Amino acid sequence: MLQRVDRAESQRSVRRERREGYFEALRMIELDLRIAAYRAQSCSDELEALESSWPSSRRLEMSVEAKMAVQIFGSTEVRLLTTEWEEVAREGDVEKMEAVAERFRSQVRSELLSN
Repeated sequence: MLQRVDRAESQRSVRRERREGYFEALRMIELDLRIAAYRAQSCSDELEALESSWPSSRRLEMSVEAKMAVQIFGSTEVRLLTTEWEEVAREGDVEKMEAVAERFRSQVRSELLSN
């Protein structure tokens, strides 16, 4: 009986960590998308405001934490999408970024709503 309780608590903990990691990754994706869109549209005021609220050092820290959480607790699909996101984000192609972001959101939605 005690073993079942421990196992159930462990499963809840993993689901909680996965959810938090996914949300952290989604925050990073949204920030990266806004930055890329502002750069593409030459919206320097908006870009400056975003970068003052979210300095690159803070974004880097968030990115590392999100990646670690996804790598440890995420599904194979989300881990692959995270890797794909990193590639398209480096390119800075907003259209490709939007497509991968939507696939990421859809996968996360599917996983979190099924648990």
